[in-house]
Amino acid sequence: MRVYNAVKHEFHGKIRSYFGSFLCVCWSVDRKYIAAGGEDDLVTVYSVDDNCVVTRCEGHGSWVNAVSFDQELCPKRSSGSSHASHSRKQSNKLQDMDNAKKLSSTSLVSDLVHGPIYRLVSVGQDGCLALWDLTADSLKIRRP
Repeated sequence: MRVYNAVKHEFHGKIRSYFGSFLCVCWSVDRKYIAAGGEDDLVTVYSVDDNCVVTRCEGHGSWVNAVSFDQELCPKRSSGSSHASHSRKQSNKLQDMDNAKKLSSTSLVSDLVHGPIYRLVSVGQDGCLALWDLTADSLKIRRP
């Protein structure tokens, strides 16, 4: 699959499946990641900023038919003035901390406070609906 910047009319990068073709694709809310699923039974996550695949989620027993980012949990796309944006970020961080205090002390709570979580949902022909929580650590590029 090829990624183009339609505004600038530029080729940005290419995503290859591990095997076969991609059957579905979805952008994250903040436009930083693209998730794709297909005939390889995997969900592939591509970083637009780093122009590479950052992780592959393994767990389906058959082709992946649909992928979608959770609109409520994923970080929102920033817009507006820098002051308003900063105020919103501070407010969101405080709200996340309040939510974390209400929940028990699990690793999910730690991730809410210390970094963004991208929740990804995928559905395969095997009848499985899978939920993937992608933390900042799982989205880091690992170089040999």
